[in-house]
Amino acid sequence: MPMNGKIIYSLRIASVEDAATIADLGRRTFSATFTLGNDPDDIRAYINEAFTPERILAELEEPESSYLLVMDGDKIAGYGRIRPGEAPPSVGDANAVELERIYIDEPWLGKGAGAFLMSALLAEARKRGCQSVWLGVWEHNHQAIHFYEKYGLAVVGKKRFLLGGDKQTDLVMSGKLD
Repeated sequence: MPMNGKIIYSLRIASVEDAATIADLGRRTFSATFTLGNDPDDIRAYINEAFTPERILAELEEPESSYLLVMDGDKIAGYGRIRPGEAPPSVGDANAVELERIYIDEPWLGKGAGAFLMSALLAEARKRGCQSVWLGVWEHNHQAIHFYEKYGLAVVGKKRFLLGGDKQTDLVMSGKLD
């Protein structure tokens, strides 16, 4: 809701009822972000596997995995997932939590929703008692890399990411929580 021209965001934890909405938003934002520079067939194959309501529902039901939704009034402006799991060795902290699927819908890009979400994800990691966080980001997504660097994350390694049939390289970024 605008106040003095600025949007006031809120946050909520996604529930199983949000699975279809998250899947739809994921399909749209992933396609918009990664279509340029990638084979459309690879994009289609990936989103048809990764962004189904059934897949998102299963992720929502994973223990200690949460989707945080950035809300602008009653509209979802974006979301991010936080989840435990084995971090790549280059992270240097076996108990680091992963930040995953950090997506902001187009109408809210450049309007503070991403910063709000990233701050919320880091706060959630601290609340869980984590010492550090990590994420994977496509090596050619320079805008996202720069964004994560503003939050103290640095490139610590690389990992493979399969986009359809295309073996790509993701940078592993990690940062300590204060």
